[in-house]
Amino acid sequence: MSKSHLVVDIDGTLANCDHRVEHAQSGDWETFHSLCHLDTPYQNVIDLVNRLAAFYTVVALTGRNEKNRMVTTEWLKKYCPVIEHVMMRADGDFRPDIEIKIEALEDAFGSRQGVLDSVICVIDDRDKLVAALRDYGLTVLQPREGAY
Repeated sequence: MSKSHLVVDIDGTLANCDHRVEHAQSGDWETFHSLCHLDTPYQNVIDLVNRLAAFYTVVALTGRNEKNRMVTTEWLKKYCPVIEHVMMRADGDFRPDIEIKIEALEDAFGSRQGVLDSVICVIDDRDKLVAALRDYGLTVLQPREGAY
């Protein structure tokens, strides 16, 4: 079976969130997400994603809450319009992003095996998540360190 999907993170991967990462480090996720509209793009990663979109369906997988969908999709339309679907954290779900993202992938692709059969790779910056996704069996490209 041919792998058909590229999964890409937003914060710290497509979007430069350096100006707000201190809020994530302190656990103030509300402020962290409220400032996402001010992010600038990491153009090199967006250029890579745009090129790969000719071969794969591109899906964004983010730890942002559902209530941030409008600002997120507007940002993506402006900077990375090849993304076909955005998977987001449910409002009120405060579990670690490792749990959220793996669960979202399994929901989208039906099972762990469905994820492994469908996803060519994940692009993400967060160190802990990168390690967890690799342990899960996925290929992960990490464009920069994300220790927050």
